[in-house]
Amino acid sequence: MTVYSYPGSFRIGVARHAIASAYGTHDGAVEPKLQLVVLLSGHQRFLLDHVGFDLDARRAPAALMLRIARRVALRYDFSAGSPLVKVALAMPVDWLHQVGRDASALLPRREKDLAWAAWRPERVLCRLAGALAAEPDDLPRMALGLELLEAALAELARGAPRETAPVEAVRRYVHRHAGRAPSAEEVARACGIGLRTLERLMMKTEGRSLGTFLRDLRLDAAVEALHERQVTVAEAAWIAGYSSAANFATALRRSRGVSPGALRAAGAPRQA
Repeated sequence: MTVYSYPGSFRIGVARHAIASAYGTHDGAVEPKLQLVVLLSGHQRFLLDHVGFDLDARRAPAALMLRIARRVALRYDFSAGSPLVKVALAMPVDWLHQVGRDASALLPRREKDLAWAAWRPERVLCRLAGALAAEPDDLPRMALGLELLEAALAELARGAPRETAPVEAVRRYVHRHAGRAPSAEEVARACGIGLRTLERLMMKTEGRSLGTFLRDLRLDAAVEALHERQVTVAEAAWIAGYSSAANFATALRRSRGVSPGALRAAGAPRQA
């Protein structure tokens, strides 16, 4: 990522890479800051300490605002995109307080020293992020960055993350029932939302059908189990909801461009 620094420790990062599929790309640390990330295309999963984040912009851009109050460990679990295009703004934790603003009240999710909101950005925010990704001249870049921050705060104030709450509930339910492949009707009922309403919301926020979303979630869980827990291919197939390891392997190659054996080997502990 190319990072541009401005007065007041305001930073703008722009990344544009072609990544087929990269698992466990690198570890590091993140210092305290307020950060806005807009993923315009591609897919990334990462952990801050033990809190996982999944930015999936394969069908529609994804946005994430984070308030990190202390130094945390960073681990990128998965990255892919043809290309992967990401714009990030970073500033000191109290940067908005200096101009009479407070992002904390707009970030509904909290765990220890992390607060965050994840949502599907609206058209204006996507347009501004796209303009930043095009890397304009230096002065317009800073102005665009500030405008992007203002647009994100406006979307959060309007309650954009509330639309994604049922989607997060679906993620949690499918994760808790890995291997059982619950039906769309069961998932909607368990999450307390009508099936048709959930299907419409899924298309609006995720840009894909509920069935496709459930299938992708199960495949994500199987990938994590193969790479992180070193389960067998048969066990991973069960987690993904496939009765046949061969069918699972075919689906994994088609979706992620990698075989189960290669993925499992990539996550194997390194020998001293």
